[in-house]
Amino acid sequence: MKLFNNAAAWLQTQGEAASSAIDDAARQARARRDAAVARLRAELALPNVPRKAAAPPQLRGVIREDPAVRPRAATPAPRPAASARTPYSYLVDPTKPENQGLLTTYANGDRSRSYINPYPSSNLGVQPWSDAELIDRMNGFAAGEKPDVGRRITFVNDDPNRPSPYQPLTTPTARMAASAIWDSGVDSVNINSTTGGHGAPGQRGSRHNQARAVDINRVNGAPVLNADPGPIGALQDAFGRQANIRENFGPGYQQKTPRPGAPAVSWPGVAAGHRNHLHASGQK
Repeated sequence: MKLFNNAAAWLQTQGEAASSAIDDAARQARARRDAAVARLRAELALPNVPRKAAAPPQLRGVIREDPAVRPRAATPAPRPAASARTPYSYLVDPTKPENQGLLTTYANGDRSRSYINPYPSSNLGVQPWSDAELIDRMNGFAAGEKPDVGRRITFVNDDPNRPSPYQPLTTPTARMAASAIWDSGVDSVNINSTTGGHGAPGQRGSRHNQARAVDINRVNGAPVLNADPGPIGALQDAFGRQANIRENFGPGYQQKTPRPGAPAVSWPGVAAGHRNHLHASGQK
């Protein structure tokens, strides 16, 4: 029995030694494999180093440059003309009453006064273009072309001694003016009077002193007195479509709406004082 136990113990010892040797061999094999993989990865990560070129031949004497045959600078190829571009298409219609507030900015806490936005299109959201037109416009921007900012409204007083026309109006009048400018289709206008420029300060008879009127003296960059009558007429007609319009006096015609919803009354002729600007006032 003792002999059997000794034999069993010896066999167990031999088995454990063999198992340990196998584990050692496996660890060594894994270590060799890991080292080979690391070396291969390091070699693959090295940049492609060009072979060292032979030294250039040494030339004797002085090389002189003939100015007559000096190479000319390469002229950059002209950028191809931009393809025909469709105008901006916006996500909302700013002529609808529920969207007119996007064209103005509240000036006080109770929202009774508002500024007309110089760039009315900025809050409307542009419909996506086709891929081809988007690429064409991006190429244009990269070449220095100015982006299309849509309608542009400036506020420059023609009398430098008077206050800036960029003043808050009653919210209905500000929205009326901004919507009419948008609806007219003109590219730009200059408002040269809002709350000042007519009558004595505090005079109740002037809609300007009530913050309910605007004067426009330039359309599409040209003075109203000498401007194309087409855009001027379109602007007056757009004001006439506004529900809040009261006075629509301009170089084309003069109309007054006595109360909201009433038909406009046309005045004969055009007053001399309104031939160089368009005066539009609101009911509210």
